[in-house]
Amino acid sequence: MKVSRIVLSAAAIAAAFGCAANAGASELLYGFGASDSPNQLDGFASNSGLSLTLATATNPLGEPAMEVTTSAGGFKGALTSSVPGVLLNPAVDAISADVTVPADFTYAGGYADLGVTIFCANVPEGEYGVQYQVVGADEQNIDLTPGTTTTVTIPLTGPDPDTGTVESYGTLLTAGGLDGTGFIPTGFEFFFDENGANDVQIANVQADGVSVPEPASVFGCMFLGGLMLKRRVRKD
Repeated sequence: MKVSRIVLSAAAIAAAFGCAANAGASELLYGFGASDSPNQLDGFASNSGLSLTLATATNPLGEPAMEVTTSAGGFKGALTSSVPGVLLNPAVDAISADVTVPADFTYAGGYADLGVTIFCANVPEGEYGVQYQVVGADEQNIDLTPGTTTTVTIPLTGPDPDTGTVESYGTLLTAGGLDGTGFIPTGFEFFFDENGANDVQIANVQADGVSVPEPASVFGCMFLGGLMLKRRVRKD
């Protein structure tokens, strides 16, 4: 019982002095490196048949990339069932990626947008394979200048698969669904909403908003917690 009281006191003093995580950091989600698992494309495959093809590439920044080629306009997707653990973090609030239109390609359509769909499950409700798709306003234009690389950020806000209520990704994970237990991610998809054939490279895919403690906060928490441990041991 003495150990339990000490641990709780350390946690309490850390919280009281604001030793909490600070949001705003990013964590690599898909890097398309040669050693990545389950393959260099991180398991991505066409979710739209032969109208969308994928290949490995290197962008102008020297980053390993996934090159997506579509043969015509329409709504198409590149899907993977490889879901890194960071997608279980409710602090994730956006997906960012370095996007390049190859230098030898000029898009001839009128619009080309990139978005994200999270396939998810709610085990208590017996739901599997349902979709959480970002709202249209959060899709990002990828009709970019050929040969240049632009960091594109897609906020994660979309309708709840059960209720249709537009909610943040954090709410989806923690309180989404009819029973309020939240969903878990089971698949990740980049979708392309365009009205012409396209060629684009995607690299350095990041999960944004991940909370990480700043170094000063970490050491401060350790120091304050240590003082409380010492004090409680002497008192008991």
